Formats: sequence, structure tokens, C-alpha cells
Amino acid sequence: SAPEASEPQVTLVAAIILSDGDSAASGASAVSVSAIADAVIVLERGATPTSEPDDSPDTTGYQVHVVDWTDPDALAAALQQVSSAWLLVLEAGERVAVDQVGWMADLCSLPMEPVGLRIGDRVEVRLTPTGPGAIDLIGSETDLVSEGIRVVPSALEQIGRASCRERG
Repeated sequence: SAPEASEPQVTLVAAIILSDGDSAASGASAVSVSAIADAVIVLERGATPTSEPDDSPDTTGYQVHVVDWTDPDALAAALQQVSSAWLLVLEAGERVAVDQVGWMADLCSLPMEPVGLRIGDRVEVRLTPTGPGAIDLIGSETDLVSEGIRVVPSALEQIGRASCRERG
């Protein structure tokens, strides 16, 4: 039978973007991850009451919630509203590089455990099953690493392609 209208829709992957007021950076992250996430939610810490999102129709393709994500209780309350199997967490300005075949293989074969993503020369947990304490694992080390998705740090975007060519 069809779910009741009041039941939240459960998605496979919800991307959570942690922002400190840089709407351009959080927007770039949201666009980057939108192809692989069923829901994209920006948790905006730097917003003031006058800069909170208004009630106009969403044309960005992502939601913005004003919440102090450095406050564990406020973050936990915000994440309780997320109905997905997985949380993918990015900092505003970070982007994802995706190998679609590898990503689909990850989704089908990875155990429901915290998963590390490559970020430059390191690996840290950025993909984790939704649930109590899930966000506490973000940034920790793990041996379980995704082969289908990498995080591109915002600093790499600022360097630009010209300096990469100079190195080669």
C-alpha cells in the first residue's frame, strides 16, 4: 500500500552541507552533490534572523536550515528530520568527483557502516548510515573507503587549472 501522506519520504542519500554564511560556497557544494543525493540540505550556521530563507518557492534544488551545527543538540535535532539511509557530509565549498559505476557499486555493496572518502591525500569518514551518533563519526579514520566518490577540497578549486598544468 502507498505510504500515508504524513509519513516522511525515505531517501537513499541525503547530502548535508555545513555552512558558515558563504551562500556561494554552499550553493556550489549543493550543485556538485545534487546528481548523487536524493536530498540536499544546507545547515547554515552563519545566518542571522534577517538572512534566514523566506517562504518563497524553492528554486535552488536544496533546502537551507538555519542551525548552529557546532552545537551537538541543535545538530542532532536538525538531523532527526532527515529520512535517508545514508548521510553524505560536506563543508561549504567542497565538491564531489564521482565515478558513476563505482558509486553505484558502493551503494549496492558497502556494508551499512561509516565509509571513508578520499579528500586530497587523506581519507576520512564523510558517508555514514543515518542514526544516533552518525554525525559524531564524520572526520574519523576508517579502513572502509569508497571507490566511487572523492571530495574535492575548496582550496583545490581556488588553485585553478593553470597551476596544475605548470606542475606537469
